[in-house]
Amino acid sequence: MIDRYIDSFIGITIGENSNEDSGICVINRKNELIRMDKAYSMDELTNCVKNIAGKFNSVICIDMPDYYEMLNGKWKLEAKLYHPLKVNGEFEAKEGWDKRFSDRGKDFCKKLLAEGYDVYRYSSNYMATALNIKPYMKNKTPAGCKFLNMEIKEKLNIQNLPNNMLPYSVLEAILGAYLAKIIATGEEGADYVFNGQFKDIKIAGLVPN
Repeated sequence: MIDRYIDSFIGITIGENSNEDSGICVINRKNELIRMDKAYSMDELTNCVKNIAGKFNSVICIDMPDYYEMLNGKWKLEAKLYHPLKVNGEFEAKEGWDKRFSDRGKDFCKKLLAEGYDVYRYSSNYMATALNIKPYMKNKTPAGCKFLNMEIKEKLNIQNLPNNMLPYSVLEAILGAYLAKIIATGEEGADYVFNGQFKDIKIAGLVPN
């Protein structure tokens, strides 16, 4: 729990490269969707964050984008859908676990942190698994997008969601915003945990029910 009143909870997903869109989502304490958007550069994301809320009235969770071009083939296999990752407690101390995630957005995160924002990293895959809303079909396909869209509406009780299907990057950002709200209002150990660090920034996750 963060010891001050906060009413802007921001989730951000970062595209694996500049050709993939990044998503940003903001919810408030009433679980109302305040804003959602897509961006294609770190500068766009920075401007979005600074135009949403002040640093003392917001918590930001930023996804760790997967790095599918990694050289270590073992991690490629373990990143597949049929190898679910641990969501409760510390990451297993396997050498090179961080190589499965991309460095993209590292400087963006550190810049926000240096400016005084509360910034945490998260994995949208871990979040979906912890919430039991992980699509059983391939991510970012129309079917996977539709499934996640329906699950978020039904299980997270996010208000003001549009009726049309949202982009996958925005749906994953909603998971980050939801986690940011839990960090700000919940209890560490009971509602959320910190699972180590990625590039010197804490990794947050839900405590599964």
